[in-house]
Amino acid sequence: MRDVATRAGVSQTTVSLVLNNTETTNIPDATRAKVFAAARDLGYRIDASARALRAGTTRTLGLITDEIASGPYAGEIIGGAQDAAWDAGHVLLVVNTGGRPDVERAAVEVMLERNVDGVIFTSYFTRLVTPPPTLAQLPTVLVNCFTAELTYPTFIPDELECGRAATQLLLDRGHRTVAHITGLLEAFAGEKRLEGYKQALNSAGLPVRPELVVQGDWWPSSGYEGMLKLFEVEDRPTAVVCGNDRMALGVYMAAKELGVRIPGELAVVGCDDQDFSARLEPPLSSLKLPFYEMGNRAARYLIDHGASDDLQGATLESIPLNPFVRESIAEAGPRPKAGPAHQSTAKTRSRIRATKRGN
Repeated sequence: MRDVATRAGVSQTTVSLVLNNTETTNIPDATRAKVFAAARDLGYRIDASARALRAGTTRTLGLITDEIASGPYAGEIIGGAQDAAWDAGHVLLVVNTGGRPDVERAAVEVMLERNVDGVIFTSYFTRLVTPPPTLAQLPTVLVNCFTAELTYPTFIPDELECGRAATQLLLDRGHRTVAHITGLLEAFAGEKRLEGYKQALNSAGLPVRPELVVQGDWWPSSGYEGMLKLFEVEDRPTAVVCGNDRMALGVYMAAKELGVRIPGELAVVGCDDQDFSARLEPPLSSLKLPFYEMGNRAARYLIDHGASDDLQGATLESIPLNPFVRESIAEAGPRPKAGPAHQSTAKTRSRIRATKRGN
């Protein structure tokens, strides 16, 4: 810093005030420009560790996750958090634990040792979690997960609204026989999306028909099998809400096999809006989960409240979803005949049932 002051022809105090961006000074712009030019010419950088000791902040946020770094939504949560951190002059330190409790505990210790300003604790899917007790020593926000006692400020997608809004898209187009292929009902998303489906039907004065609700498991094969069952129902559905886009893909496969036209004879809506959804034929209507927004809000919340008492009170905020209406839904047409359009081939059934998860 002394070398920079000599080169710029100013005092060392002036250099310190300029490079630390102290706002309470009235240093002329020309002087600031000389200091920055001298620092650049000499290759001088502020010692971040020393500045952290003086300021009491490292301008670093931590993000601890289980499997999300290898999942389809990783870039969105991490990207949202990183953008908010960067805009505020912070960096983001990411640790992917692979779902291992020992790595999770070690990750918290790393965050404590580095004295990060706050931690975003997140999960691959919306679920109940039990973070390591030591996490309570740091300002913490949960994303896409929650604790039993709502110990921390929490941001999760509005899963109930996902099911309700997806169903409402079909009701608004005149469909009155709407089926639902659910995700795993042990999962928070599966349970809440089914609840939202029922709410939409009840609000429209329509009964929830048990034969029109088929449980799936999030994978295309269960969407395929579920749709085959629904095609055999008396007073067959004209529309179906799928618990996620993967199962909607299975519905497309079943419809193609049976010669059922989408959306002419069957309207389809998914949830998640995965990358392939807009490339299906016809493009799939879907509700996009707000992963980027959750990561962004969590980081901004920590930056704004991490050093204050505001973070002590736990809150639960459900982030709304964005609907993408595409060509997979249309106005309700003539009611389809009861029973399957035609018998599906045993060969195709066998092939789909053999589909392994992740393929």
